[in-house]
Amino acid sequence: NERDALTDRLLVSTRELQLRAQEFRILYGGGQSITSLAQADALLPKLIESALNLTGASEGYLYMVRRGRLVCQAQKRPAQGRPERCDYEANDGAALRVLDKGEAYLKIPGPDAAETSLVYIPLVLHGDLIGVLGV
Repeated sequence: NERDALTDRLLVSTRELQLRAQEFRILYGGGQSITSLAQADALLPKLIESALNLTGASEGYLYMVRRGRLVCQAQKRPAQGRPERCDYEANDGAALRVLDKGEAYLKIPGPDAAETSLVYIPLVLHGDLIGVLGV
């Protein structure tokens, strides 16, 4: 009946609103932390942490372009408790693909695959690709 349909739509809308509110809280909290941090050693892992909280992912990587190469500056691997600062040249095919093409990359494995989904996005500042964020 019409009343049940309206009730169902209201419940769905309420759930969507709650999800969006949670996302805004995460972004706001991450923004507060970022503005209060002065050093990159603490800032970059905090960026990874915010991305993981927003997406619900278990791992994430922040790569920055340095002298034409992609260098991992912060990471959180599945077995790690918290994101950490690092400094090594990237050997991540998906991140290198984003650097080469300048476009986001999304991989969703088939239902029988042991892999998980991943997304890599280019980080652009004033029209220049400065890095890649992967979760």
